[in-house]
Amino acid sequence: MSNGMIALMATLAYFICYGGNWLFGQCMIERPIIVGTVTGLFLGDLTTGIIMGGALEAIYMGAVNIGGATSAEPVSATVMSVTFAITAGLGMDEAVTLAVPIGLIFNSLGRPWIMVSTLFAPAYKKACENGDGKGLTRIILSSWFTIYFTKSILIFCCVFFGS
Repeated sequence: MSNGMIALMATLAYFICYGGNWLFGQCMIERPIIVGTVTGLFLGDLTTGIIMGGALEAIYMGAVNIGGATSAEPVSATVMSVTFAITAGLGMDEAVTLAVPIGLIFNSLGRPWIMVSTLFAPAYKKACENGDGKGLTRIILSSWFTIYFTKSILIFCCVFFGS
């Protein structure tokens, strides 16, 4: 597989697992065990994806964001560490070690997307005031897509240039 295709598969895994989790009501597909499996499946090494996902699930099992307190972001950490384990031939120890700082960095980078989501506030307010249910649905879906698609682009760049 070419670097571009690998980056695209990793990006797709991230978008489906992270974005899909929030689109379908916190269905827990953002957990490392699922993310690792999906990433491994997309990259053609399901066994490594499951093993890495299980190892990272043990690390991030208690990582829950409550209120303003946020922990490391496990989805990006899992996608990138599984991708590099499969493509660069990293051992499990190296890949798991790589996952922890990646999760912390991506958690820090998440703040700008909170500001992006506030750009949709006037449209939300207008749709609610007008009782426009279909308009509100369109705004929700467009804001969801904007936020998670732009986050996915960052994953693409990291995998494409990092490998």
